[in-house]
Amino acid sequence: MGLTVLAEKGIGPLPFHSKALEREGLAAEASKLLSRGVRVLLLARGAWNLWRMIAREAWMRGDNYFLLEAMDVGEASLAGVSVGVFALARRLYYEKIPADRAVFERMGLREKRVSRRALLSSVIAGSVLTAVEKPEKGDACRGRGVEALCDTCLDKCGGAACSAALCSIELLNVPGYSREGLLEFLRTLRPRPPGLILFASRWSMDELLSALVKGSMSARAYIVPVTCPYVVGLEELLAARALGLEPVLVDHGGEVYDPYCESSRSLYRTIVARDYERITGEPLSILEPSGIEEVLAVNDWKREAVPNAGSLLAKGLHALAFAEVERRELKGGVSLESLLSASLRVDPGKCTLCSACSQECPVMALGLVRKGFREALVFTPGRCIACGYCAEICPEKAIVVEYRLEPGPLKPRTLVEQDTVRCIACGKPVAPRNLVVSVARKMMERKLPEETLSTILLCNECRAKYQLGLVKVDAKAARKTLEQLLRRT
Repeated sequence: MGLTVLAEKGIGPLPFHSKALEREGLAAEASKLLSRGVRVLLLARGAWNLWRMIAREAWMRGDNYFLLEAMDVGEASLAGVSVGVFALARRLYYEKIPADRAVFERMGLREKRVSRRALLSSVIAGSVLTAVEKPEKGDACRGRGVEALCDTCLDKCGGAACSAALCSIELLNVPGYSREGLLEFLRTLRPRPPGLILFASRWSMDELLSALVKGSMSARAYIVPVTCPYVVGLEELLAARALGLEPVLVDHGGEVYDPYCESSRSLYRTIVARDYERITGEPLSILEPSGIEEVLAVNDWKREAVPNAGSLLAKGLHALAFAEVERRELKGGVSLESLLSASLRVDPGKCTLCSACSQECPVMALGLVRKGFREALVFTPGRCIACGYCAEICPEKAIVVEYRLEPGPLKPRTLVEQDTVRCIACGKPVAPRNLVVSVARKMMERKLPEETLSTILLCNECRAKYQLGLVKVDAKAARKTLEQLLRRT
């Protein structure tokens, strides 16, 4: 769903089409479009004060106020860029947000059934029916097959908004924020340290901007509007640090009633904020707009970006986050509650190197590598998203997933390595030893003929020739080879 941009006359130039109106006409036009289900972006001086007024009216009518977005021209100055550049970055962020998927719930009438028509005919419709920041599983989750196996985010948060912060690949949608949109925002602005990145509730934006303007800002401030700041994940926070920015969460201070707010606020502090402190050694700044002056007073954001931050930003937030983790040089490892990454343990006695885990891993964190006549399962921690899919689909139940970051560089490491059985006809590699043994045992249990049993010691090419009678196999010699393999396993 695209955005209709309504800009106050005199603002520009803008790098995209917009409808220029006098300030007095912005509210009426925005309300009309919202009532038709159209997404609107307001560009104006004092835009967030205007946003608050229009959003409240939409809430009272029972309209989806998540469809309304805003940008104050002063935000560009705080970021040290032109209005046009900042407007483009903000628009790219907004366009990735699934605002049309906002969930409507009755507020205050949970035991009483009320028709939508009756609700909308009431002057207090917003008090009984409102759009809330409730996560839902998106199309990507269903498409990857992870959905049926990974419920960690919902298990920890019970459907609160902060469960979206725990989903490591944004398979959960929330109507007021997008991790993918944040990446587009940062790529467009290419922020330079030192500076702040403020994830601020839309309801607190007006007050926040006033505080920032009054304060003595010696660094840049990049503001990311969210409905609930507790949807921002550990990955984004660490990525900000990697860019040399200080992440700050700005709450709305309880101004907006949402049944999930309090649980999100509490759980976020005990899960994401705690993990952030475990990794960085510093507490995460979470405050209300009035508290921003305390942050500005400190004024010592001597953050430095990681080497090659620009090229890492091109790869994505995950790459940035792990560059920050590597910079920390964690000693002894760190246990995590958030799904940032995982440490894998594989039982070499059970693993057959069957490739099920490497083929199904949604981010290719696992891979089979052949080294001459040996084959290895290689794990790349910097890619892992801690979904646990590998452990679930392993037919031998050989994988254990631990939610922790291990010390040392996050480079590929070998989990299991085995000899490869050679073809008894040509000597080429056939398959890892444990896999051949596993198949042989199953064939023996079924009491298959020795001639059939011997074919598992043939490579694909020789097996095809065997079917055509072009290759002969000594069944007794093959049996002896298999017995030797069984004794060694």
